[in-house]
Amino acid sequence: MTISNLNFEQQILGGLIRDSAHSKSREALDSLSELDFTNHAHAEIFKTIKQMSEQGKKPDLITIDNELSQLDVNYGGLSYLAEMNKSHISLSNMGAYIAGVRKSSSLRSLSAVLMATNELVNQGVDATDIIEELNSKLCDISTNSNGRELKHISYIAGDWLDLLERRENAGGGILGVSTGFDELDERLGGFDEEGLIIIAGRPSHG
Repeated sequence: MTISNLNFEQQILGGLIRDSAHSKSREALDSLSELDFTNHAHAEIFKTIKQMSEQGKKPDLITIDNELSQLDVNYGGLSYLAEMNKSHISLSNMGAYIAGVRKSSSLRSLSAVLMATNELVNQGVDATDIIEELNSKLCDISTNSNGRELKHISYIAGDWLDLLERRENAGGGILGVSTGFDELDERLGGFDEEGLIIIAGRPSHG
């Protein structure tokens, strides 16, 4: 039995075709690879869109079809790309689609590892070697399923950029709560009103 979620794969590709520059689309391009897709055509379409984005090209219905038509792959043609674009529900649900595709990908990898492990057992390989190999493969799956969960830099830097802009507009004034020390306020701009501040020091160091 093939572990897959073709509907989620189609929704992701439909979203990328509709607006590859959207933050949710960028999340899909950053956190997935073509290997996460069960359907070969879906994998080729995703790979092409990702490559176009990395090359600074603008992926849309026509340009994606043009790129794919130059490859020796069966991707369903322009009509299939248009169908996925039309049937895409909402970019706001992209996170759920990504999670579903990654879950299916991890389960397929796990299934393959268990089958390979069973084959080693049948071959009479030493138990210690089997366990070591299994641990290594499981670690790879864990890294692939967790390590690729990336956030776009706009998510991470957004709050800090806003804070820097506020400090600049304040002309060096205190934005938060005063520490009571002028030099420290000058360096920090005051404490964040919602922050948890912990002050600690090593013993015998004043």
